[in-house]
Amino acid sequence: MTKKINPPSIQETAFDCPHCGAYTTQFWYNVYGDSRDKNSIPNIPSKESLSHVLEDRETPRELKQNLLQWIDRISMGYVLLRKI
Repeated sequence: MTKKINPPSIQETAFDCPHCGAYTTQFWYNVYGDSRDKNSIPNIPSKESLSHVLEDRETPRELKQNLLQWIDRISMGYVLLRKI
């Protein structure tokens, strides 16, 4: 008997991976944005922001790593789905 192939779909919660054939689950998220104050622009970090984080000796290491990752991702134009 031939196994039914379950392709990825936004109508399902599991699928057969088209690359390796493994049957796996997929998770869905609700994505939304918060409106900004009138006359407010997005916070896009500058190179000075990166330098400030790197030089700060009081910021805990884990938080510093999270901030650096956030700066890197936002500067590449990624949509961020979680707050730091």
